[in-house]
Order: sequence, then structure tokens, then C-alpha cells
Amino acid sequence: MNIKIDKDVPLPVHPGGMQTKYAPAVRALEVGDSFWLPKDSVGKGFPGAIRNLALTIGIKTTTRSVEQDGVKGWRVWRTAKDEEENSD
Repeated sequence: MNIKIDKDVPLPVHPGGMQTKYAPAVRALEVGDSFWLPKDSVGKGFPGAIRNLALTIGIKTTTRSVEQDGVKGWRVWRTAKDEEENSD
């Protein structure tokens, strides 16, 4: 079987999902900023989606399970721009 190899075919944009849904909020974060969402408003894969999104756009974040006003949720903090900012 011969398989034709194509060059320079642009990769289409992913149709959506959690990474796309939360991208505007994550991109808007400056170092030290955070946002909180109730756990019942996001899917089980929320922490992983945020981690993957941060890696994709080249920033560092951390996500923790926290309770706010008696409601369990996730808080996402931006911790650094990239690896270079953390090395001295």
C-alpha cells in the first residue's frame, strides 16, 4: 500500500471543548491573578484542561480545590509566564 505524504497542510482549529471554553479567562490572567468556579459548573476534567491550556499558551498555572461561601469549587492561579521567568 502506498500512502501519499502531504506537506504544508494547515491543521484545523480544534472545534471546542473545555480548553476553548476557558481560554479567554486563562489568557487574561496576569501573574498572581486567579479565578474561581463552582465544581458543579465544570466537568471532571477541568484541572487537566486548564493545565493543558496553560502549556499550550506558554504560561504556568496551578489549580486547587477550594470552598468559597460554603460552595466547593476550583480556583486557578497564574503563577508565571514561562520557564525562563522561574530560572535565576
